[in-house]
Amino acid sequence: MTTKNWTTSEIQSQKGKTVIITGATSGIGLEAAKVFAEKGASLILPVRNQEKGKNALKEIKQRFAGADVELRLMDVADLDSVRQFAEDVKKKYHKLDLLLNNAGLMWPPERTLSKQGQEIQFATNHLGHFLLTGLLLPLIKESANGRVVTQSSVLHKKTQGQNFEPEIQLADLTFKTNFDTRKAYAQSKLANLLFTYELSFIFVGPKNSAPFKFGSVLALNIGNTPISTFCANSTFITFSIKPPCCCRFVAV
Repeated sequence: MTTKNWTTSEIQSQKGKTVIITGATSGIGLEAAKVFAEKGASLILPVRNQEKGKNALKEIKQRFAGADVELRLMDVADLDSVRQFAEDVKKKYHKLDLLLNNAGLMWPPERTLSKQGQEIQFATNHLGHFLLTGLLLPLIKESANGRVVTQSSVLHKKTQGQNFEPEIQLADLTFKTNFDTRKAYAQSKLANLLFTYELSFIFVGPKNSAPFKFGSVLALNIGNTPISTFCANSTFITFSIKPPCCCRFVAV
C-alpha cells in the first residue's frame, strides 16, 4: 500500500471508541469529525461558539444520520473553561481513546490577551491544549491504545520567508514589548512540539518501556499539502504525507 493510494475507506470500524476533537466546527477538525462519525466512534466536540457548533452537528448528521455526536461548550483559550469541560467529561466517560488537539489561531493583527492574561495564540494553540491533555490523561490511560494528536506547523522552525529563529520567550511570553504576531504564532507551535516530545518521552519512553500502556503521542502539521509530520516516539521522524492520509495517524 502506498501513501498516495490510501483513503479513509481503509480505516477500520471505530465503534466503541470515544474521540474528542477541538476546533471541529470547520476545516480539518470538521472533516476529521465526519470520518469518525462515519466509522461509528462516539464524538465529543468542544465548541466555543454554540451556533457554529450546531451548524457543524447538522452537517455531520445530514451525512451520517445515526452519528453519535455530543456538543459541549469550551473556549480552549480560557483555562477555567477547559477545566470545567474536562471535569464534565470525566463525570460521564470512563475512558478516552483519542484526543485530537486541533483548534488553533494564527496571526491576529493586534496583540490580544486571554482571560488569564496570556498572549492569545499561545493560550489557544498551546496552553489550553496542554491543560486539556493533562486533565484527560486519566481517561486516556484507560484506553487500550490511547492517542494524543496535536496539530503543529512547519513554522515552529525557521523557514523560507521567515527571517527569525522561533523560540520560547520565557522572559516575555506575552510579547508585552515588541509584539510580532508571526513570532507569537511560531512560539506557540514550537511549544506544541516540545510538549508532545516530552509527553511521548514520559508515557511511551525512549524504548517504549512506559509503566503503563499508552498508544501514541503525535504532533502533525496537517494544514498544507504536502505536509511535514512529526511523530514523537523516542525520536522525531520527519516525512511528507498528503491529506486524507493524515487520518491514518488519528484512526484508533
